[in-house]
Amino acid sequence: MSAWIVTENHIDALVEWGIRTGLINTPEADTAGRKLWAENLASVAYRYPHDGDGERPGPTGFRDADVTTYVWSAAKPTLPDMGYAGFDPNDPEHALQQVGCYTYQSCEHEDWDGSWAKSYCDALVAALKPLAAKAHRHPKRAKAEIPWGI
Repeated sequence: MSAWIVTENHIDALVEWGIRTGLINTPEADTAGRKLWAENLASVAYRYPHDGDGERPGPTGFRDADVTTYVWSAAKPTLPDMGYAGFDPNDPEHALQQVGCYTYQSCEHEDWDGSWAKSYCDALVAALKPLAAKAHRHPKRAKAEIPWGI
């Protein structure tokens, strides 16, 4: 299993949907994002113990300290890439895909199951599923059309 550090936009999207679904309040957004990114960093550091700061797989230029200085902003859409339709931050199906990707990248270490981030992701999935079912406009759209990571 491989893992990477997700982008700041990815964390922004997870936090934004937490706000939209009432799981967190806007004043908690920066703290929530820092917790999420810290858990992702812990997972990747555990998976690749010989990689140091600035060497971990993930966004170009990412440094471990970026986790502690994270400040939430609204998630940005991405353009189509590699056959994907792009990321729509207003689509709950896209949000579910990003929760799945984040979870996959962040579950590598032994403390994941008891972490705040896992509990948050579980609650976010539970909140997003009914929204995605209600908003689903393309019954035959393949999940593969939604990007894995943004």
